Amino acid sequence: MTRKRTALTGSLDISLQPKQKVAWDYINGGQYTWIGLGGSKGSGKSGGARRILLPLLFAHPGTAALLVRKTYKEVVMNHVEKIILEFPQLAQFYNKSDQMFRIPLAKGMTSRLYIGYGENEGDVRRYNGTDDFAWVFIDQAEEFPEADINTLRTCLRSTIPNVTPAMILSFNPGGPSHQFLKRVFIDRKFKDGVEEPSQYAMVQARGWDNVEWVRTELERDGFTADDYYYSWDDEQRKEYFLQSAYGKNL
Repeated sequence: MTRKRTALTGSLDISLQPKQKVAWDYINGGQYTWIGLGGSKGSGKSGGARRILLPLLFAHPGTAALLVRKTYKEVVMNHVEKIILEFPQLAQFYNKSDQMFRIPLAKGMTSRLYIGYGENEGDVRRYNGTDDFAWVFIDQAEEFPEADINTLRTCLRSTIPNVTPAMILSFNPGGPSHQFLKRVFIDRKFKDGVEEPSQYAMVQARGWDNVEWVRTELERDGFTADDYYYSWDDEQRKEYFLQSAYGKNL
């Protein structure tokens, strides 16, 4: 028996952290076509991948996005399982064999979130011609060689009105593409005639930008997430985070 899949309307109830919201604004506004989300472990970069791409797919019915990590196991554990856990209404739309969420929306429109990986150099060529990807998000992009990043860049295209295709790269220091990521997002040294400086933007994320690590302490001390983000300055958040169990361990 075929399970009935009901079209979703409206949008998902997703709360973006401030740094994630900056990245979302850059992408949804079409201001930049290369967005780097870089920083320390635990800063909300991987969570940002899901929370940025899903609202984009809902806001622009008919679009497709590709979310990539280095290995199949990593992308399933860090994204597929967490999407289903955080948004159980999407579980019915995941096709394991196709490795994608096919989400029916209003007026017969369908948005697609492909789940990708590239364990060996050149593996990402499998996504050429798969679909018209409005957005490609490479999570832990430092683990991919620069050539693979540029291959995935060629997969970007969209015919949906008011959509500007973009690459989003989350990364930590180190890895095969460290020099490339540092050059374009940190040092801002670009190849003449090949890389347009105005298309590159960097969002720096720290551990204390992710309120999830201090929710227990905030509740204990009588504070809210809004206090943490909007009443405290960056130094206050940093000091509070460093006194948390995760902050001390990190």
